Amino acid sequence: MPEVSLSLFYDINPSISKEVSKLYGGNTVESINSFLSSNIDAVYICVPPFAHGFEKKLAEKEIPMFIEKPVSNDIALAREILKSIESKDIITSIGYLSRYLKITDELKDMLKEMGREFIQGYGHHATDMRGYNKSWLFKQNLSGGILVEFATHILDIVRYLVGDPEEVYAKTSDLSMKGIPEKEGVLSDASVILGYNKSFFTVLTTWGTQRGLGEYTLTFLLPDKVLKWDFFKRRLEIIRGDQKDVVSDDTDPMETEDRIFIDAVKRADPRSIRSTYKDALLTLKLSLLAYKSSSLKRAVKWTEEP
Repeated sequence: MPEVSLSLFYDINPSISKEVSKLYGGNTVESINSFLSSNIDAVYICVPPFAHGFEKKLAEKEIPMFIEKPVSNDIALAREILKSIESKDIITSIGYLSRYLKITDELKDMLKEMGREFIQGYGHHATDMRGYNKSWLFKQNLSGGILVEFATHILDIVRYLVGDPEEVYAKTSDLSMKGIPEKEGVLSDASVILGYNKSFFTVLTTWGTQRGLGEYTLTFLLPDKVLKWDFFKRRLEIIRGDQKDVVSDDTDPMETEDRIFIDAVKRADPRSIRSTYKDALLTLKLSLLAYKSSSLKRAVKWTEEP
């Protein structure tokens, strides 16, 4: 995007912001407050779940924000941030890149034709994080564990495709991190059942799959066909009996969501943005309701507080 320049960088570790500024140009600042007195058109926020809150100051200065998911691990704080954003009518975009694929559009249209009704569905979101060394990731109170920090992607895309569930039932464990020093205790594995009227969608997610076997897939069983969506392979399969049609996708969702956000800021028109702060807050609610269900060992209603 030739019309965009990266002008300011900030990190709590100054050496990181200096290193990045050398790569991309621009200057470094020593605090969030320095952004408030700078002449910038928008800000990208890429911080761990526990590190949010400063967005309220940016909202006061009416600075548009692109925020990497999730918006927080604390729903009370996220609601305060949303209130600040809405009071100033700030443009926001949250980094749920799965929403920006063409195969997602195709799948959404097919489900819409069915009135968002399906017999059942299931999804699998798995990776190997056992060798990852970000210390905050393996502290439940900082990252929010697998459902807040990682599976937020698959929970969000299910919400985007078929809406908010009526009920949530979940089981969680830390089995995939057992025996790994400094990583035990974080919730690293989960299964979540989302209840929709007479149908349901099941999500399986783990940080403990074998390396190279990561997966991010959705399957919907409809009365006349099966729809299989694969994020990594960038393909959608439509199966009707012995017939299989395949839709391929060469979209770069990161580039697309960036382009849409920048255009929204330039035009002061956020209508093309597919994940606003308000909507992403509902995905956080879903993650936390799943934890509540697991803790209480019962299904919880969407209308309950997480």
